[in-house]
Amino acid sequence: MKTNYFEKLEFNKIKEILKEFAITFIGKNIASNLIPYTQKSEIEKARNSNN
Repeated sequence: MKTNYFEKLEFNKIKEILKEFAITFIGKNIASNLIPYTQKSEIEKARNSNN
């Protein structure tokens, strides 16, 4: 995904807020390394795995 989309979505701000809720270093690390899905197939696979 292009960087300007991350900026428009303020994705870094979202990750920082999420990191504040994480208690452990591992949780903070996972939150820091999150990236959004860019392919429809990835989204559908993730959605179906949560059912």
